[in-house]
Amino acid sequence: MMWLSLCVMLCVPAAALAQDNLVANPDFEDGATGWSLVNDWYARNDPKRASPAVIEQTMAHSGQACLRIDGAGSRGLAIQSPVGVQAGVRYRVSCWMRGEDMGDARAGPLIEFWTAQNKHIAGEFWSEQVPEDWRRVSHLIYAPENTGYAKLMCATTSNNDGRVWFDDVVVKPALPPPPVPAQARGHELVWDAYEATPSVAYFRVYAAEQPFDNVALMRAVAWLAADARSIDVTALPEAAGKTCFAVVAVDEDDLEEPRVTCVKVGAR
Repeated sequence: MMWLSLCVMLCVPAAALAQDNLVANPDFEDGATGWSLVNDWYARNDPKRASPAVIEQTMAHSGQACLRIDGAGSRGLAIQSPVGVQAGVRYRVSCWMRGEDMGDARAGPLIEFWTAQNKHIAGEFWSEQVPEDWRRVSHLIYAPENTGYAKLMCATTSNNDGRVWFDDVVVKPALPPPPVPAQARGHELVWDAYEATPSVAYFRVYAAEQPFDNVALMRAVAWLAADARSIDVTALPEAAGKTCFAVVAVDEDDLEEPRVTCVKVGAR
């Protein structure tokens, strides 16, 4: 059903796909607003019950506040519902996470999709070994057909006696960075007028002997830092004999816009 989901995504109005975070109070600067911190139902078959989450003011990844879950021999989570996702749209789900004394217990963001009639459809938990220093955890997922809303959780996977902190939680449409308008200047491919969005992690350069307008099945000939704005194509061994070039911006989750307008760069 991937093709159907993609079709639905492309048919959604641009305004509905604005890159706004759908999570209320994602950085916990407003305390527990928008979040449920006590969720005994999560471990109803465990006599220890789920550990409640708390808001902390000393360990934030950004700002002043963050979420903390103390294992105390159990699992724990904080939940936000509803999150206003749309069926067929691909979303980026991410958070920043760190912890201590977690042992083999894992943690991360969990998203579940529900119908408007409150019937569970699907869900996915992206749990990782908890790092000692802040690290971003991120994943891309399509909201299934018939999705009415989502439930988002910051959670641990198993009983533990450690601590884990969460901050800067994000659910937003997974859109690639805007196209890069490049031009040729002698032997250089230049895009010095491009204003990169904060999500741009690096650039890829593509090349071919003939003009092309899509890089989806192509292999890049160069990878450049996010602050790069030009490249001398004569310095690219893999581009030997090729005169048509395009550059694309790639975000932190490796998303890029495959449709391009290539340009001819001077003879090599």
